Amino acid sequence: MARTVLLPRPAALPVRSLPPEAFPSSDGIPMESRTVANAAQLLRHVLIHAGLRPDLDVGFNQFLYYDPTNQHRHKGPDFWAAVGVPPRHREHWETWTEGKAPDVVVEMVSPTSRQRDQDTKLYDYAALGVVEYYWFDPQDNTWAGYRLQGSRYVDIPLEADGSRWCETLHLKLVLWDGVYDGHRRRWLRWAYPDGTLLLTTEEQREVEAQHAAEQAARVEQADRRAAAQTQRAEEEARRAAAQTQRADEEARRAAVQTQRAEEEARRAAEVARLAEDAGRRASRAEAQAAEEARLRQEAEARVARLREKLQAMGIEVPE
Repeated sequence: MARTVLLPRPAALPVRSLPPEAFPSSDGIPMESRTVANAAQLLRHVLIHAGLRPDLDVGFNQFLYYDPTNQHRHKGPDFWAAVGVPPRHREHWETWTEGKAPDVVVEMVSPTSRQRDQDTKLYDYAALGVVEYYWFDPQDNTWAGYRLQGSRYVDIPLEADGSRWCETLHLKLVLWDGVYDGHRRRWLRWAYPDGTLLLTTEEQREVEAQHAAEQAARVEQADRRAAAQTQRAEEEARRAAAQTQRADEEARRAAVQTQRAEEEARRAAEVARLAEDAGRRASRAEAQAAEEARLRQEAEARVARLREKLQAMGIEVPE
């Protein structure tokens, strides 16, 4: 829903300005509740810690002066952000010194400020040229956002994830359930375009501690894996040494068996040689016996013929 806001005519340049001490930083009255103060401080805290850009400055609970001749003409935004300005210590914001009003303002709604925050200030901040205006009610967690288009504020619609896009800072505003400054509740927070929250200093330390713990766990796990691998390598080396020892023993046994086989082969060869020699001797003995038998037969035959001749001659020959 668009709200048309008529901008006032530019005032004529003042004849003279009031001295700086005439413009206090605030009225000295603390913010209405600790919750309201924390909600504004959280928005400022994460932007400062993130260090998004060198020309961004943020503040909270400071007076915004827009008339150098009248210190009573001011607003007191709970949170403001400005781009294109050098970040420095500012007691308050002066539009004539900075050349403009802050670009983004967020008001934290309280029971006493609800009407002003949700209605009247839309006209006031539009008249000052505040580009984007948001209000957040910590009591019921309702909130709204508006972007200045020409002379009117236009509602900034909710995204599908429930966020609103802050075009000035190129960030999202989201509702987040969690703990800040020891208080658990729903807070309005800045987030990157992908939805990742801008972290507080404490959250950053926790994330870094978690990352360090995870890294230590990874290192420990790697050490355990390395130790296990070393143990397995040692076991494999022992098994390899045992296998080598067994192979050496088998080689020695094989060598012994080979030696025995060679000795048995030599003995078998010797036995074969002896058997061959014995065979040859036996053959010679058989041949000699045959020769002797032949000679005997021949002798006996001659004797028989001779006896026959002698008997034929009438000579008796004894047997």
